[in-house]
Amino acid sequence: MVISVPRGPAARTMFPSLLGPLLGALRASGLIHSLVDGMVDEAVRLLSDTRPIVDHARGLASILASAGLTVIIAPPSVEPLAWRVKDELNENAKMLAMVDPVPEMGHNGVEAWLEHRRDTVVLGIDPRIEPDTSLLRGMLGILNEAGAKTSSLILDGSSLLAKLLWGSLIAGLTSMEIARLRGVDPSTTPLIKKFRKTTNEVLGQSI
Repeated sequence: MVISVPRGPAARTMFPSLLGPLLGALRASGLIHSLVDGMVDEAVRLLSDTRPIVDHARGLASILASAGLTVIIAPPSVEPLAWRVKDELNENAKMLAMVDPVPEMGHNGVEAWLEHRRDTVVLGIDPRIEPDTSLLRGMLGILNEAGAKTSSLILDGSSLLAKLLWGSLIAGLTSMEIARLRGVDPSTTPLIKKFRKTTNEVLGQSI
C-alpha cells in the first residue's frame, strides 16, 4: 500500500495530513477496530468548533509567553502530547521547554523545585482520566506548595484520540500566538539547519 500526502511548508505542519491516511490504512487493513471511526467523528466535531479553541490558546499563550522555561508535566496516557507541546514551543515560539513525566518526576525531578527558577512555568496536561488526573493534580499541588508557578491544560473530548488531537491543535495555536507576542518568526529554523548540515557531514548522507 502506498499513501501519498501533500508537501507542506514545514514538516511540523503535516501532522493532520499524515494521521488521516494512516488511520484509514490501518482501518482498511483490519488492524484497528471500527470503534476508531466514532473517535475520529468525535474529534472532527470537536475541532470544528474553532472559537473556543482559539480563545483557549490565546489564554494559555498569555501565561507562557513571559516564561524563561516551560516545564510540561503529564501522566502516561498523554505523555506523547507533552512532547508535542514541547516541540511546538521550541520550534515555533523559540522557547525553552522540557518534559518531566508523572509519576516519574516524583522519584527525582520534584526535588529540583526547592530551588526552582523564578521565571519557570509548569504546565500540567490533564487528560481527565483516572488515576492519571489525580496523580497529575497531586504533583501540581506539591509544586504549588514549593512556590512554583503552575497552569493546567485540561483536555476536551471523551475519547483519548479526541483529547490528543484537541491538545495538539491547542499546542500549535498557542506556540504561534507566543511567537507573535514575542516578535519571532516561527517559519525560520536556522539552528536546525546547522545541525542537519553537521549530521550530514558526520554520517555522510542526506537527512
